[in-house]
Formats: sequence, C-alpha cells, structure tokens
Amino acid sequence: MKTRLLLVLGLLAFSSVARAQLSQYTPEYLENLYGPVRDVGLDDLAFNAETYTGRAVRVKGRLGIQSMSGTTWEMGEAGTRVTITPIRQGMNEDQLRNLGGQMIEVTGLFTSSAGQSATTGAVSSSMGVIQFWSWAGPPEKLGKDAKAAVISLEKLVSREGKMDGQLVRVVGKFRGRNLFGDLPARSMRRVDDWVIKDALFAVWVTNKKPKGDGFELDPSIRRDSSRWVEVIGRPTTRNGIVVIDAAQVSLTQPPTPTAEAAPPPPPPERPKIPPMIVFSLPLDGDSDFDFSGRIIVQFNNDMEEDSFKGRVGLRYEGPPLPGDPGFERMRVSYNPGSKALIVDPGAPILRGRILDLVLLTGIVDVDGQPLVRRDGKPPQNDIAEMLRFK
Repeated sequence: MKTRLLLVLGLLAFSSVARAQLSQYTPEYLENLYGPVRDVGLDDLAFNAETYTGRAVRVKGRLGIQSMSGTTWEMGEAGTRVTITPIRQGMNEDQLRNLGGQMIEVTGLFTSSAGQSATTGAVSSSMGVIQFWSWAGPPEKLGKDAKAAVISLEKLVSREGKMDGQLVRVVGKFRGRNLFGDLPARSMRRVDDWVIKDALFAVWVTNKKPKGDGFELDPSIRRDSSRWVEVIGRPTTRNGIVVIDAAQVSLTQPPTPTAEAAPPPPPPERPKIPPMIVFSLPLDGDSDFDFSGRIIVQFNNDMEEDSFKGRVGLRYEGPPLPGDPGFERMRVSYNPGSKALIVDPGAPILRGRILDLVLLTGIVDVDGQPLVRRDGKPPQNDIAEMLRFK
C-alpha cells in the first residue's frame, strides 16, 4: 500500500512539473518574459543584431537548408540568413520539412551569432539564432472548393476563441491602422496590420494588405473608412483580441441585418375612440337659456370641419306654428383649437318654446370616424345626435 501511495504521489508531482513546464512555452508567457514582439526585417536584424539580442522578434524569410539533426533550419532573403530552431519540441517543426524554398514567418527569441556557443547549432554564415515558439507558413491560397464559415464579427469576438484556426468569412467597415482607437494599441502585432469593425465589434487583419482587384485602401488616413471589406482567413484570439490571418480581401456591401438583429415590432396601435359630444353651452336640457347667445358644442376628437356643412340645423319641437321664424340666417363655424362647433341662430329665439340642435349623419372626425350618440344607440332618421334646450 505504501509503495502504491508513493507511486501515485510521484505521478502527481511529475504531472504538475510537466504542466508548469508546458505553461512556460505559451506565447503569452514568453512575450511577458522577453517583452512585446517586434516586427523586424532580416536586413534590420543583420545591421542591429546586438540591439535585438535577447528580445522577442517576428521575422519573414524564405526557408532554406535543414541541419543534419533535422531540428535546425536556415531562413534568409537576399543573402541575409538567420538560423531558426524550436524553443522546445512540439512546435509543429516537423511540418517545416515540406516548406523548403517558401516564405515563412517565425516568432521567437533572437540571439546574435557573436554570443552563440557551439551547442546552439548556429551556422557560421548566419547572423544569429531565433528560437521560435510559433511560425506561419506561406499565405494560404484558397481553391474554388474552399468553404469558409460565414460569421458576424459580433459572434466571432463573443465566442472567445472557439473559431480559432477555422476558415471564416467576415464583413466589417474598414478602420485603417486602428485610426479610431477601436482596439488597444498594444494589441497590434505588425506595423502593417489594420482593423475592420461592425457595430461595437472590431478585429485586427494581418498578413494581407487592404487591396485587391481594382481597389487599394490606405490604412494611414480616414478617407477610406466608409468602405466595407470582406475578409476570408483564420482567426486567433489572445487576451480577448481577435486577429485574422487573411487569405483573401475584397470590397463588399454592408451586411444585411438578420432576423435576430431586427428591431422589435412596434406596439399595437391603441384602438381609436369615436367622436362624440362631451360638453355644450348651454347644457343639454338647460332651461336657463340665453336667447341672444350662441350655442357651443365641444367634441372629444378633432373634427373634420367640412363635414359640418349642410348637416347642422335648428328647429322647434313639434309642428310649426303660425308666425314661427326660420333659421335661414343661421351661421355655423368650427374652432379646431378647442374642438368646438359654434352655432349662431341668426334670429331671436322664441320664449316658451323647446329648441333642438340637430346633427345629421355624415359628420366625422379627422380620421373619418362618424359621430356617435352619447347613449350608444344607433342613429335614427339620419340624426346622429341631438341637443334640446328649454
């Protein structure tokens, strides 16, 4: 039992050490250890080798001779060469064997040849050694059958790396070399990287300039920031920032809003209330009537003024009597501000008689709704509503 316990503890200790060692080779850990990665050319690295010694660099060059050990290569361009070797095994270095003569990019720790020992494997003609922890092969060429996942920038950013390494197609507005501060300045990896953005979500685009068949956008000025760009490439996410290694760039139209992004439908329109009389002066049924005054009728809705023409009348209750004057000189007007109908009889009102103000059907409000009776009953004899004064 004691032997088994010691064996388990030993395995746990070994596993902890292995995890600790593995964590030491993550890009985040190494960049924190050696400082931010600097994008440099091979010429600059050759002329300033001592300046970059002990620093993290990112360099492009053409992959050349492989050492006999199979773990060291030369990378160069125009006669300038540097030795590259993985900082540890497991950096996919075996895949480099098939990329001889092609352009690659490596990121790692540079040490000039002046400070190298024989154990580093540096070649005498090399300016130094880059112990790389990541590398990228030649730009990806998309065939006709290449299928990229169409995804919005919102989903790409919010999925926190779940699309990393997959071929995606995104659309965003061109934002130049982070001209509007959409992303933290320190998250820029290369001096020629640029930004696209849609709504609140922005990503970096790297390894391909914003130009193509018939267009070339300038990332240094805001002039082209109204253009929309489609990018096909493979994203990587680090510290919440997405960088797309672009394989294809083209101009496009703004993305069409999807159903899930559509604004909510407007609330249903409140049912309209039909027009009716809410007040009159004198009051309906009032016996204290000023026979020299006008009659004012107020409505709840804004009324259509023209609908009163020929549909307002005055009459005495009962059959006409000898000597009853007519209301030929009656005048009718409408005040929109107070929603009030004003009726001037145009003749003295006879005392002791009951006067009716008649409103005929066809009177409507500004929405075309017909006047209704206050008691809710339907019109009778083409009379929509009637007021009576004693």
